[in-house]
Amino acid sequence: MSAQPDETHTLLRDPPRAPGRPLPWRSLAVLLVPCAAVAAGVALQRALEGPLPPGDSLRRWLWLSCAAGLLLGGVAGLMLASRRAPRLLWAAWGAASPWALAGLTLIIGQGVRPLREGIAARAVLRCRAEGRLACTSAEFRAGCTGALLGPQARAQGVFRLGAPAQELCGAVGCTFRWGYAGPWLLDDSVGSGSLWCSVVAAPDGRGLRAVVVPGTEPKR
Repeated sequence: MSAQPDETHTLLRDPPRAPGRPLPWRSLAVLLVPCAAVAAGVALQRALEGPLPPGDSLRRWLWLSCAAGLLLGGVAGLMLASRRAPRLLWAAWGAASPWALAGLTLIIGQGVRPLREGIAARAVLRCRAEGRLACTSAEFRAGCTGALLGPQARAQGVFRLGAPAQELCGAVGCTFRWGYAGPWLLDDSVGSGSLWCSVVAAPDGRGLRAVVVPGTEPKR
């Protein structure tokens, strides 16, 4: 009597898997080359010019990114193309891609600018509804460097900016500090996200000097 096939085992056996699709390396490289180029441009500029590059640092960063993109595009062409013409196209794309990426960012930024302006304007309106005395960085600077240099620095500061966040007094006078952390209009924000105003006054309350600089908002 011949052996019968094990039908139960046949039914429980995993079905054959379809072969996986290879990664679209060319499509990925089209996006990765410009991203890697601009990142390399940042690293090159920091290595050559330090953390605070002077002058028109944005333009120099773009040119450094183009140089890095030319190299990266050439490497991608060697890996992904077998003929000379496609390899040259990859190198050209690597060199031009930082400018293309910067242009695309600029176009998108200009397109959403009206929306950002509307959001900033609503933030200023909310600030005024809350009764705050300085609702733009310009008002904060004017309150610090203008009115605070009068004969009664503290009184004028409270009138223009509210009560100081810090007050340090000694035998030679007092230092008053006010903080500002927004709202921000599109063209007046600072890298640290806040400003602080420091006013030095004589013992009689006469304002001696005032300065506004970016920094951490003083804590009460």
